Amino acid sequence: MPLLIVTCGPAGVGKTTQMQNLINRDRRRFAAVLSVTTRQRRNADDGEWYRFVDHETAKGFDPNDVISDITYHDEQYVLLKSEIDKALATAPIAFMALVPDTILRLRTLGIPHAVINCKVGDEAGYDARLRKRGFDGDAISKAKAEAASFAYPPADPAWPQADAMLGSDVKDAETFTEIVRGFAGNLFPQSLQ
Repeated sequence: MPLLIVTCGPAGVGKTTQMQNLINRDRRRFAAVLSVTTRQRRNADDGEWYRFVDHETAKGFDPNDVISDITYHDEQYVLLKSEIDKALATAPIAFMALVPDTILRLRTLGIPHAVINCKVGDEAGYDARLRKRGFDGDAISKAKAEAASFAYPPADPAWPQADAMLGSDVKDAETFTEIVRGFAGNLFPQSLQ
């Protein structure tokens, strides 16, 4: 049975880096679930995790396909069941970064998933990641305060959940891979054992 793994955590903690690392290592086994968004593309690689649409298109999605529709900075971010299905048809393990409210919605809808709570494990590493993303001064302080107060979805025995303390890229890759291996079991590729 295919497996949807969702990551949850503050901006810049390393969620996407770790998911992308596994996808790049074996695209036959790992895929990204695309979020649909009305925001502008930031760079050439931005399409790896997003499908870009205009506001009219975003209004026209089948309500039965929409899992969540969040507005952030006047732009829509829509999670479609069809995008999850598409990713899981491509590879047996699909990844997506989600906010806690959307994870709770997955639970309400009975969509099978596992959760990796990505937490700041190394302050210096987190600072470096924020700087790499263009944060500085007050913006770093604000991001760190938001990270410290980030609320994760409550644990529920029906949905496997694990914590990943991220901060050092090499150690993070090992930690993240071990958690995914634990969730995925036989779905995890032998080539990465």
